[in-house]
Amino acid sequence: MDQSPATLRRNRLLAGLEPARLRGMEIGALASPLVRRSEGDILYVDHADIPTLRAKYATDGAVDLAGLVEVDIVWGGSSLATALGTRPPVDYVLASHVMEHVPDLLGWLAELRDVLRPQGTLRVAVPDRRFTFDYLRRESRLSDLVDASLRGTRVPLPSQILDHVLEVIRFDPTSLELALAPESVPRLHTLQTAIGAARDSLLNNAYHDVHCWVFTPRSFAALLGRAAALGLHRFACLWLDDTRQDCNEFLVALQVCDDPDAAAASWQAALQGLEDVDDRPITAEIIRALASERDAARARIAALEASRSWRLTQPLRAIATAFGRRARRTRPARRATAYDAA
Repeated sequence: MDQSPATLRRNRLLAGLEPARLRGMEIGALASPLVRRSEGDILYVDHADIPTLRAKYATDGAVDLAGLVEVDIVWGGSSLATALGTRPPVDYVLASHVMEHVPDLLGWLAELRDVLRPQGTLRVAVPDRRFTFDYLRRESRLSDLVDASLRGTRVPLPSQILDHVLEVIRFDPTSLELALAPESVPRLHTLQTAIGAARDSLLNNAYHDVHCWVFTPRSFAALLGRAAALGLHRFACLWLDDTRQDCNEFLVALQVCDDPDAAAASWQAALQGLEDVDDRPITAEIIRALASERDAARARIAALEASRSWRLTQPLRAIATAFGRRARRTRPARRATAYDAA
């Protein structure tokens, strides 16, 4: 039985689904679909056709260009229901690391609701800010959702581009600097780069691929719950699988629900089931790194104290210590100044 991390992750995301008996849709599968055509009735959706995707990822070593799945539906300027055409609604939708890229999240959810059957589910994998290059970015708020929805934007907004480009870092889970002094961690891009991309979006409506939305599991559940209570989307939380050790994502199953109160209650229940933990990435790796530095420092001190030079200079250190104590005893008291009050 396959127990690889990829298979275990897939099983968690598809929990309760039987692809062989259902009609599904997967968004942004590229060369790593969660459900293959041999396993069930599945439609592959992306923002562009295969030639465009090959050109886009030509220099991306993480994408197997030869293994790209054939795109059935291009979801771009038109609504998803329009792109779906005369095809029947689907029972489930899969989207792994897609949601955070969507410029108008509420609009995206509404379009998915329109192509799902009653009680249909949306399964998403979402990066956890605390364990990605988004670590220093602020979490998305309700006003951000509503602003993007009012604009009906289909390309990332200048504000979304600026926040991403100005604040992303090279995330290292073993970094002591990140754990203890995160604001001192260098950003990956310059102000000029950020302004250039934002200006290009503003003037030319150009698409710059960024993380438009930033979440932790708790902020995601709280935000989606508040939005559900206000009738801004029609999805309840079926389950939320919290970020696991050595992972940078959490998994969520959303189910179509037209009752705002019931939907909001489901998100509140999911929120209560999450651990309330510190946001700093004090992980096992960092603890091991701290212990390693401590042990190395102790070894250096022991080697120094065992050295011949340390033994030979012992009398001089004793004299310096004695003079230091005498100087402190005879030093006159310092006068108070006007700066002391400040």
